[in-house]
Amino acid sequence: MSRMSLVPILLALPLVAAADAPYTLDGPGVTFEWLPAELSEPVEGEMTATGGTVVSGPTSDGVEFSIRYWQEDIPVGEARADWISTRLSSLLPPDLGNNLLMGNVQWIEGSQATSCRSGTSMGLMPCISYNIIRDSGAILGRGRAYASFRRGYAVLVMATAPAPSAEYALGALDSMVASMHLTEEED
Repeated sequence: MSRMSLVPILLALPLVAAADAPYTLDGPGVTFEWLPAELSEPVEGEMTATGGTVVSGPTSDGVEFSIRYWQEDIPVGEARADWISTRLSSLLPPDLGNNLLMGNVQWIEGSQATSCRSGTSMGLMPCISYNIIRDSGAILGRGRAYASFRRGYAVLVMATAPAPSAEYALGALDSMVASMHLTEEED
């Protein structure tokens, strides 16, 4: 997706209600310049130097966003593609079994909607989309996850939504990733 195609998405999505300042994860040093309304009051789990979780509060339409991070250094290359597939599988409900269909890992440029240059850009991020289906093959829900690997941290940003809300949720997730950057220049 080009930077120009992200502009209409960013303009069409609702802005965070209390977004006086960007949202920053101190451990991995990652800042989100934009978050969807569902994350205007994020539910923060334990946030430490070694890991943490931020999720959206409950919504009436079933849309769920989450940001998770772990202090771990994943080698460049296919190990990162394997990591996102394995980590995502471990976070989704285990009872999905054959009702979970995951696509192939794609590599997407992060920070496209920011003025960041190479020093604070997220760079290439593996991305994987998935569907939750009925035994008949009908799609119940859709989701997507992105991962970044910087400064000895792995950060996973994901969204899952029922089929009727999936287009909005996945567009909002893409906008989050486009507005995401490192808080300080990487050494």
